[in-house]
Amino acid sequence: MPPVRLRLAVAVTLAVVGAGCADEPGPVVVNRGGWDRNSGNYNGNPRSFAEVTGLHGAPSWGTTGAGTLNNATVYGIQFDPSVAPSCATPTSGLTSVTFLSSSGTAAAAIGPDVQVERVGGLRGRLAMGEEIIFPGHVYDGYLGVADVAFRLRRVDTLVLRSALWYEWPIFSLESCNASAPPGAWSHHGFVSWAPMVRLPELPGEALELRSDIVQAITTVPRAEYQHNPNVPSVVAAQTGALWFKFAFYASLPIALHDEPDLDFTSATGATIDNGQFLWRGALALGNASWVTLPLAEDPEQHRFLSFFTKDGTAVAMFALARGDGASAASLRLPPTWGGGVAAALELTDDERANPASLDSVQGQLAPVIGQQMAAEATHLGSGPSQYRAGLYAGNSSNNRRAYFYSYWRANAAAMRIDGLGAGRIASQVALEGALRDPATPIDWLAACESPLRGGMTPFEQPGNWLPPPPDSPVVAMDGDAMMMIDAGGDGPETMRDAAVDAADAGDTFDATMPGLPDAGPDALLPDAPLSPDAGPDALLPDAPLPPDAGVDADAPIDADAAPSDAPGEGGPGPDALAPPDGMIAPCFAPCSDAA
Repeated sequence: MPPVRLRLAVAVTLAVVGAGCADEPGPVVVNRGGWDRNSGNYNGNPRSFAEVTGLHGAPSWGTTGAGTLNNATVYGIQFDPSVAPSCATPTSGLTSVTFLSSSGTAAAAIGPDVQVERVGGLRGRLAMGEEIIFPGHVYDGYLGVADVAFRLRRVDTLVLRSALWYEWPIFSLESCNASAPPGAWSHHGFVSWAPMVRLPELPGEALELRSDIVQAITTVPRAEYQHNPNVPSVVAAQTGALWFKFAFYASLPIALHDEPDLDFTSATGATIDNGQFLWRGALALGNASWVTLPLAEDPEQHRFLSFFTKDGTAVAMFALARGDGASAASLRLPPTWGGGVAAALELTDDERANPASLDSVQGQLAPVIGQQMAAEATHLGSGPSQYRAGLYAGNSSNNRRAYFYSYWRANAAAMRIDGLGAGRIASQVALEGALRDPATPIDWLAACESPLRGGMTPFEQPGNWLPPPPDSPVVAMDGDAMMMIDAGGDGPETMRDAAVDAADAGDTFDATMPGLPDAGPDALLPDAPLSPDAGPDALLPDAPLPPDAGVDADAPIDADAAPSDAPGEGGPGPDALAPPDGMIAPCFAPCSDAA
């Protein structure tokens, strides 16, 4: 195991957004969080497919708001040659578009890719710079469907310096409503692929990973994307989806089609489903917890996910499985990839010594009577750290953030698992101890933790991965870079310059919270006001906090520094959530005013 652990900064944008020349206009800094700017969009894009497809998929029981995830905010795509779009002409001779899972071995591997088939049966992966237009469907998480055309282009290859054997293809994705006028494209970012998720919303339902529908998940932007004439501004400002981040930074394969040869194993020989593990690792990375709306608003008590995280907070990831009596088992790569230990998911001695930094723990619990997860479906529990939850509470644009946060605390208090005790999980060492016993009810887990002061180095920096390959279309070309020409040739119309920075504001800032469920003796009082800069100590007077847990605390040493005008640890500024002049604040699929 290398002496320096792989670390993750939840987004790079705040670190690179101020890298332009001094005489250039300053960029608009957005207040990100959750899966995407506290909007809850699963794929991490700053916009949703609903804006171009008309597919809103708002559930009949109402909306949820920023920082949440339900089936109205999940989207997948699928090739279908029977669709005849008027908005674009499909690429001639194209007979099939197939989305490929990660392939190769630990000696030489490639991430999820795209293969095209042409007349005559000729097949090949999409080459760098190659662009195709193909008809198909876009689905929401309720399997509502709309006919669309997709424009897909291979634009980049990401490679970590710590995992040079693993190349990750990156694609530019655009779509247009099949019935729209020609050229009505909307850009959805630079993406990779994952199986589409259908979330369990009612008791008795289970998480479903659809192997026949592919989820587009955005990737973290390079510093080179900023002010690049070949990169639309909607892409340069994107933040990566958590599923992509968890798999990419841990150098893990993604199985799109339920391939058992890409399942993970443990050091004791247990098999761990690829999709389930990556999904739950992403939830841990997002500090996620299952919540519901107030009973009066939703008598059926549909569940959805809320994410208590914020960009700029470094996170350490680790994973454990049921042990052999002497120690907990480490996670291993699939046998087809050599079966070696996933070192990026191993705890270091320093991390074991910082119990106050433990955050979200997601995993699988064997169905043993008397055991109880903190919240059904995935959430095993939460540790003592309030660092990321405090940043969420003090900075989220969600006017229900205190309500959802009270559920986070109630869920942690509900945990009852032999070997761990009750309530909040004490430490990383407690997790290792609980998984040592081969009879433990915990099958496996993925967890994340926030750093204590000086305990991290920023990871999402250009020096941590290889530069764009020489044939990548995103490398700046000669000419007038200020023209900001879109790689697809459609100019500013597809870049949506002004709208992207205001997208996902969603709920406006509201200092007064709705009534809270009973989350224990120190829960907030109903309708208690929450000041804009409230930290975790304002919500948890009796909870132990790490030294730098408050939202006004100094950033950890070597942390990515946000610009001085960023709505960061001090809370959003008065105009941080307002759309640009003349713009209507856009909303995501579950917005009640969606057309």
